[in-house]
Amino acid sequence: MNNLSSDRPRAAAIALSLVRGGLSGGDIRLKAMLERWQKCADWTIVTSPAGRDNISTWDVDANFCLTHGFPEGLRTRNDVVAQLSNYWFSLDRAALRRFRQSPVEIIYIQSDFTFEVATAVRVKALCPAARMVATCHHSYDEILESSQAPIYRIMRALQRRSYRLMARHADLVMVHPTVTGDRIREDLIKAGVAASCVVRMRNGVDLGVIPKRPSAAEFDACVIGLRSNKGLDDIVPIWEHVCQLRPQATLRIIGNMTVTDREQVERSATQAGIAQYISFAGHFDHPEIYAEIQRSRLCVAPTRQEPYGIAVCEAMACGLPVIGYDLPNYQRLHSGIIQTVACHDTVAFAATIVSVLENEKERESLLKLGLGHIADFDNDQIALEDWRRIVDDGSSASQGVTRRI
Repeated sequence: MNNLSSDRPRAAAIALSLVRGGLSGGDIRLKAMLERWQKCADWTIVTSPAGRDNISTWDVDANFCLTHGFPEGLRTRNDVVAQLSNYWFSLDRAALRRFRQSPVEIIYIQSDFTFEVATAVRVKALCPAARMVATCHHSYDEILESSQAPIYRIMRALQRRSYRLMARHADLVMVHPTVTGDRIREDLIKAGVAASCVVRMRNGVDLGVIPKRPSAAEFDACVIGLRSNKGLDDIVPIWEHVCQLRPQATLRIIGNMTVTDREQVERSATQAGIAQYISFAGHFDHPEIYAEIQRSRLCVAPTRQEPYGIAVCEAMACGLPVIGYDLPNYQRLHSGIIQTVACHDTVAFAATIVSVLENEKERESLLKLGLGHIADFDNDQIALEDWRRIVDDGSSASQGVTRRI
């Protein structure tokens, strides 16, 4: 078994996919965990120069192992180029040689992307006694059921490659307590991962820093983290129907977008004649994003496939009712808490938005339900639960490490 030192263990986090501005769900989770786990370990983060720039805005004290750069302008142009850049980073073996002289005892992988898992395997080859912990957020089998885009077939093949690598090298694999998580767990076991090595993880919110909700909101609704399969194709049709029922209704789009995605929304909104009612807020660091979310009366989540939904949790924590498609994972996590409509029914979605906006009593009821429900999604508790699993290698030394969080 691994033997974690009774002092602060040395740990490496593999985070190659970080860009200079903006965070995905996995990035948000990594940030929340590292801000708490830095009390328990000395961290080195394997990332790109752009990832280092992003992490420098976090409340995290860590060293960096930097891979060679990739033109950031190209990387943020679209998702395909971003993925290719991440594989470029994973080929930089020279940067990892530092772990031969300074071995780590924990290797934490923020995703199951093959470029990150393969990089972690190389680190483990240099630190054979290290405990390797992987996390899985998405099922590309599941995504393919809602979108047959060729890119997702490629991603599915790569994900299966990651699972096989985990079967050979990972000591622990963490998946969500959702329908998606159930499916990932089955696929991991089929790939050879021992069932005892697959545990559950939750996503949460920094509840302790949520500001007081303002008495009045500036926008009718917001959508958080708009991208392919996450509402990009649905948001303009929905808002066009909303404006037909409630003229001049305003929508705020929060979070960074690729250039091509934003151009798609702007072009579609102009064609629909509603461009003046849609504004782009861009990226906000945490906790500043919470104040931006609270500028809206409610949150819409027209994602067609959602493995968990940190944005939905954040909106509820900020006191916003949430409306989304009727997804299995929402049924598992938030049944009766968020308002749902049949998937892809943009007309029904718009009608539900208008109904909630025009019924203050219903809006306040949904708000209270959400605030009570989200109390169980506190990142402080989640970080403690996860760290215990990460260091629980069966050794007596690991128990002292656990107590320090």
